[in-house]
Amino acid sequence: MKLVHISDVHLQVPYHSIPARRFWGRRLAGLFNLKVLGRQSRFALAAATLREILGQAADLGANHVTFTGDATALAFEQEFAAVREIFGDLLRSRGALSAIPGNHDMYTLGAVRHRRFAAAFAEALGSDLPVAVPGSLFPWVRLFDDGVALIGVDSTIPSRLPFVARGAIGEAQLRSLTAALRHSALRGRTIVLCLHHGPYRHDGTIDAPHHGLIDHAELITVAADHGVSLILHGHQHHPFIRAVPGRAVTISNCGSSTMSGVAGFAVYDLDDRGVHGIRRVTLQQAPTADDESA
Repeated sequence: MKLVHISDVHLQVPYHSIPARRFWGRRLAGLFNLKVLGRQSRFALAAATLREILGQAADLGANHVTFTGDATALAFEQEFAAVREIFGDLLRSRGALSAIPGNHDMYTLGAVRHRRFAAAFAEALGSDLPVAVPGSLFPWVRLFDDGVALIGVDSTIPSRLPFVARGAIGEAQLRSLTAALRHSALRGRTIVLCLHHGPYRHDGTIDAPHHGLIDHAELITVAADHGVSLILHGHQHHPFIRAVPGRAVTISNCGSSTMSGVAGFAVYDLDDRGVHGIRRVTLQQAPTADDESA
């Protein structure tokens, strides 16, 4: 099985067309980040870059694409609509795409309340096993003919505070994840776990309290004790791969797929015997401004 991993797209839209009153609260800080701190320019070609990546994934013969969150910049309906249009072919192809949200997809309480991410990625959130926390879509489990199982958990924590992007799996989801990993349908399979927030930074240290995964230790214990081979995440925009010390688990951070300078995606070759290849494809030719306006 050839699995393609995309993350942290941060698609933007023409914000001048959105009423100013909708930028109050966290979005005001987000707009400052975009306009003053330079994030807007770093993701200016996100839409064209994502289209290019999906084209390359198809050319590689990917069996499945998994997206580990941050589809949007500010969780506006217009951003979700644009992302859904780009992912359209995969969403229409049954079983071709799986997805989990990132903190930017749950950026406001309104985005959470109106379930904007779930609506945009509805076809990519199904599960082959009934293991989700009651009232939730997570964890979901995808079973593949190649002897591979893909599990997605939601690590986002809605917050009113600006510049706070920490995450957690939570006790209820950890219990459901444990039950899923013990399910007989996963016996003998290579198990891949997907989330947005990473357990560690690139150097093996724990991420900052305002940005990292609060229950990273609990997650690693559950994953390692129940046969997870590979943990995929994003959130940290620069990609890296790390082995968990003393555990037979590899962590792969895809990084941002659309940020200038690091744009790309990860590819994994998998079957029931394990993980046979991990590589990150960096775009050889970045999209141009003309591509973005097309």
